[in-house]
Amino acid sequence: MTVTQFLRDTVPALLDGFADVYRFNDVRLQARRIAGECNPMGVDNQKVAGPATHRSYPENCPPSCAHLKGHHRTGNASCMSNKGNLRKHNNKATPGWYPAAVAATACIFHAQRTYPPRKARLHVTGGLWLDGELDWQYIDCLTGTRDLDGIVTQIKRRLRLPPDTKVAFGYAHVPHGDWRNRLMDHGIHFRLSAHADDGGVITWPFDHLKVLEQHLGRRITRCPHNLRRWINCQRCRLCFLRDNNLIAFSPTLGAPRDTFDPPELARELGLIPKTT
Repeated sequence: MTVTQFLRDTVPALLDGFADVYRFNDVRLQARRIAGECNPMGVDNQKVAGPATHRSYPENCPPSCAHLKGHHRTGNASCMSNKGNLRKHNNKATPGWYPAAVAATACIFHAQRTYPPRKARLHVTGGLWLDGELDWQYIDCLTGTRDLDGIVTQIKRRLRLPPDTKVAFGYAHVPHGDWRNRLMDHGIHFRLSAHADDGGVITWPFDHLKVLEQHLGRRITRCPHNLRRWINCQRCRLCFLRDNNLIAFSPTLGAPRDTFDPPELARELGLIPKTT
């Protein structure tokens, strides 16, 4: 299967198969029946209140990720993909672009057909990497090639959505570049993990944030959900409504309380040893 074949044949077949199917469980079954292979999908993700896809950890993660390499003190990987239900989904995911693209098609279509329309969450586990580099085939599936429309454009045309409709959201441990511009132009908003600048999100103990704000010379927004548990992600929506802010998450889901990401900034500030 090539990207061209997928966009020309598989995506239209999936959208035809989803036309008369409205329950998300049935959408999942249709996706597997038509495409033969599909990564795990969840429903009602707490971030977007919509469906979500999963990719494989660590195969779809960047080798430089601090949560993948291990905590500076314990040596244990602190990634949330290792814990709870996410670990179950991750164990069923495969790293290739094809099952990820099938799952993205199903989730984006179902999320936009729901009333009111919702965003899909792309790869809660895993990321945009494959074999140590950006998975351009997967990105091409989402945004299209020179000759063929991608998943997002075909869904917008099928559902008669405005061209500027925002359809999906995710986080990526990837430096800002052309990949993000392409996805944003098609309505897929990615926050940059471990990126201490506009559009970024970092994992940082809140009691050390003042030091970092002075070092960077800018304000850092504390995640409202971490500060007040009754403010959930659907009520807040800061992560995917604005792109000119930097957001900090407190270490959660069993990670050590002194988890810093990006770790190089913490070493520069003397918060963790420079020898690790």
